[in-house]
Amino acid sequence: MKIARYLTLGFALLSITPPLLAVEKNSPAEGLWQGEIAFLPEQAELDIMVEIAAGHPPVGTIDFPIMLLKFSPLQNLKVDGSSASFEFDRQIDQPDPNDIFKFRGEVSPDGQTMTGKFAGRYSGLDLDLPFTLHRIGDAGSVRPPLTQRAVTTISDSGEELKAAFNRDRDKVRLVLLLSPTCDLCLASSYVVEKYVLDAVKNDRLAVYTVWGQMFDLDRKEDAERVTVRMPDPRVTHFWAAGQVIAQKFAQAAGLPKDETSWDTFQVFAPGQFWGDSLPAPARYMFIKKTLPDGVALNGTTLADWIRGSLRGDPLPRL
Repeated sequence: MKIARYLTLGFALLSITPPLLAVEKNSPAEGLWQGEIAFLPEQAELDIMVEIAAGHPPVGTIDFPIMLLKFSPLQNLKVDGSSASFEFDRQIDQPDPNDIFKFRGEVSPDGQTMTGKFAGRYSGLDLDLPFTLHRIGDAGSVRPPLTQRAVTTISDSGEELKAAFNRDRDKVRLVLLLSPTCDLCLASSYVVEKYVLDAVKNDRLAVYTVWGQMFDLDRKEDAERVTVRMPDPRVTHFWAAGQVIAQKFAQAAGLPKDETSWDTFQVFAPGQFWGDSLPAPARYMFIKKTLPDGVALNGTTLADWIRGSLRGDPLPRL
């Protein structure tokens, strides 16, 4: 699912497709629902919003907030009492059966939860996984607002990030190096938001999200748009053009020469100082890399590392 290929489509839908009008409820499945789907649990997860309204036939939309897709039409929507099934084509401008996600859910007796299974292909994997949605309003309800954050451009010297890093030397620092147009990067940033930021409520944690040019077409404007999904005040967003900053973090982490630091999540312990060179991270995780077993991104493990570092526990490098 290449987000860069259809962000433009998403913004077009946003500009021309109004919210569904609220109607008299005929089924428990009608309403505005919010939840998530886990393509790769604790590594790649996405928050979603589904809206279903009555009609002959019924109509509906799906939002992927972190991907900036809003009011994308549901296909083959069927509502039967408390049951609902629907499909979402990830690239409706380029029809392909492999780009279709299929959902089938059942509403709980109290009408507040929809649970079920979704199936499809993602990153070469055949998926058949559970999903859960919670009712947050009726069809036609206003979506929760999203606010963009400021993004600071990092020069090749890294001075802007270095200043923040050393200012927070008494804190645990988590550095994310991601592309703003990579679907897996965006899904993993949601994992950090869910498993780390929402779970570790400690002001001695600082998070620096370095959005950069993992792909040649990545731009600062892309980074500014995706900041809507990491609103926590402990997060500072940066933009790094080129590969110099990524190379600095790759060298500090001791990554193989043919690997860059894009797609890595690096933890620095309190007291580590960035002097003439960047210090080595205490631990790191990654997505999409051929690195040693045990360092693939896992939200729960990452949160445990950070809690341990906050307690003063040593985090020896792999």
